[in-house]
Amino acid sequence: MTEDYREGKVNGRAYKGALQHEAVATFEINVTKNMVLSGNIRNGDIYGHAEKSDIIGPRDVRSAEWEKRILSDNREEYRKFIAGENLKAMFEMGERDPYIEYMVKDRFGKKVWIRETIALSRNKRTGDILGVVIIRDVTERKKIEIENTRRMDLIMGLTKDYETVCFVDLEKDTYDIYRRDERIWSKYRSAFLPRYSDTIEAFAYRGVYRQDRENFIFQLEPETVKSILSKKSGFTFSFRSGNTGAPQYYQAKGVRIGSPDKIHMLLGFANIEEERQEDLRKRKLLEDALERARHANDAKSSFLSNMSHDIRTPMNAIIGFANIAKTHIDEREKVLDSLDKIIASSNHLLRLIGNVLDMSRIESGRMEMEETWVSLREIIDEVTDIMRPEIDSRGHYYETSISKNVPEFVLCDRLRMMQLLLNLLSNAVKYTPPGGRVKLLVSKKPGAPAGYSALSFVISDTGIGMSIEFQKRMFEPFERENNSTVSKVMGSGLGMPICKGIVDSMGGSLTVDSIQGRGSVITVNLALKTEKDEDRDDRLEETGSGREKGHPAKDSGSHGLEKMAVFMRSNNTSHKKDGKRRILVVEDNELNREIAQELLIDDGYLVETADDGETAVIMIARSDRDYYDAILMDIQMPGIDGYEATRNIRKLLDWEHAKIPVIAMTANAFDEDMEKARSAGMNAYVAKPVEPQTLRKVLEEVLREDDEES
Repeated sequence: MTEDYREGKVNGRAYKGALQHEAVATFEINVTKNMVLSGNIRNGDIYGHAEKSDIIGPRDVRSAEWEKRILSDNREEYRKFIAGENLKAMFEMGERDPYIEYMVKDRFGKKVWIRETIALSRNKRTGDILGVVIIRDVTERKKIEIENTRRMDLIMGLTKDYETVCFVDLEKDTYDIYRRDERIWSKYRSAFLPRYSDTIEAFAYRGVYRQDRENFIFQLEPETVKSILSKKSGFTFSFRSGNTGAPQYYQAKGVRIGSPDKIHMLLGFANIEEERQEDLRKRKLLEDALERARHANDAKSSFLSNMSHDIRTPMNAIIGFANIAKTHIDEREKVLDSLDKIIASSNHLLRLIGNVLDMSRIESGRMEMEETWVSLREIIDEVTDIMRPEIDSRGHYYETSISKNVPEFVLCDRLRMMQLLLNLLSNAVKYTPPGGRVKLLVSKKPGAPAGYSALSFVISDTGIGMSIEFQKRMFEPFERENNSTVSKVMGSGLGMPICKGIVDSMGGSLTVDSIQGRGSVITVNLALKTEKDEDRDDRLEETGSGREKGHPAKDSGSHGLEKMAVFMRSNNTSHKKDGKRRILVVEDNELNREIAQELLIDDGYLVETADDGETAVIMIARSDRDYYDAILMDIQMPGIDGYEATRNIRKLLDWEHAKIPVIAMTANAFDEDMEKARSAGMNAYVAKPVEPQTLRKVLEEVLREDDEES
């Protein structure tokens, strides 16, 4: 030690205390002059210096050499701490014994925890800040701190979710409770004995459900726990508490702490009844979802099987009779008979497709009601007109009856009402043997809200009836009665589900009373809004003969695509110019274009064609006034579609061109498609595949209205 140091370079008491530390090394430093003045190394393994003379010198150089032994996570912190400016600042702030702890590797690569303390003082004579650096090995203390921290982390982790937590010394068979559930403690206080193993057994017989006691004791007895925790860090198991009433589910969790040769355990207990109930609920939801998925898969398989059969049946007929007609092309009667059967099979295929589409809309919740004021008597008449040919061909006695108190006009969706009655009436006719009786009765019942009428629609027949078993599933898609009579009647098993969907959408009810071999009675009850007096003028202007002016009648068949119901009266006195009218057919499909052209030519029209919407607009714009009388416009076409083409025509500057009637001709047959056509400025709507009679009547009606406006 130098004479300067003895004269007071550091505080004498601090120096004396530093010497009393169990240090592995001490150094004297001059912070101001950045020098290591002297050193005393008790363990050369730490610095690796053999001679003390290696220590003396510039402090920053010696610190940099020492820093290389510090593990990377601590180096930056050490560098900031040992800096002269930092030590000076701490001294000026009154800090006399700052310290830092870090981990180093000795020259053998062993990790050692170091606590470096610097006892700071000022030399009164020179004013320099001096220090004594004391380095101690605190590895053992640090290990204890780390273990205690880990233990407390485990305890805090357990106590967050566990009501009761205790520390168990398995070697001494003792335990300490860190946290307890006061309810459990007060109820089973006498079961908490001094010895851990005795407590486990006592609690098992007082607080554990009898069927779980044996497992509870086995899982927590010292020998079992030692065996488990010697192989893994923890374990859990569940048990039920209580001897009376509904048992509550608990979870026990044991976590190993301590060294492998001296196993301690942190043991926690948590009430998991609420979580268990939630798990059961989720499991039930998953099981239900799985069952629905299985059912959906079965339904999908059934759907594909039924569709394969139901589509192939009419397709086979179409292909078969087409080949027959081709083979017997010179036999007129044979060809006509084949063509009639091709048309019948095609209509059946079309009805099937329409039913599938309707069923899809019902199941997806996309069926919307478009309510207008309609005449029930007109609807019944039209339904009868549509069904009359089939009724007459089977020789049925058919009767309709509408009670006098049934209101003339009601607010409902005309298309869906027609579809509902046609489906029900069609079934009654199909499944009633020749010469049977079919009735359609409409009556008014009491009990309707103000402004509404409670109406009952009853369709009865003397047909084959339905079994009780089938009546339970008759509203499921593709279900059909399994008997020889039904199997001979073409159908998809979608009619009744569609009827049920329509009735549900209208807020009504549908009931079935049937006896196998004797017939069926189907009753539909609907509460429909009745016309008010102040609505009469608006209604008459709006509905007229059942269709808005300039728009075609909606499909009134047993589905959205079956038949375009005729809601107007034929008029063969349409004005002719030069003897013939000219129609522009806009269609991108060559075969469809040819079919439309042939149908129109057969009816005496002049026909020109365009294969896309843009060409059609140009042809109209460049034509003379009154050159074209009407346009048949396809919707889905490349480039601009039929909607856009119609809007462009309506924007033409020449009024005679802009007002040319446009009839949509498309396979899109949903209500929203019809409304979209009207919004685009189209006058009428014909669904594909086009029936000659329907096209003829819609075209005549549109041309007649155009003449009247002119």
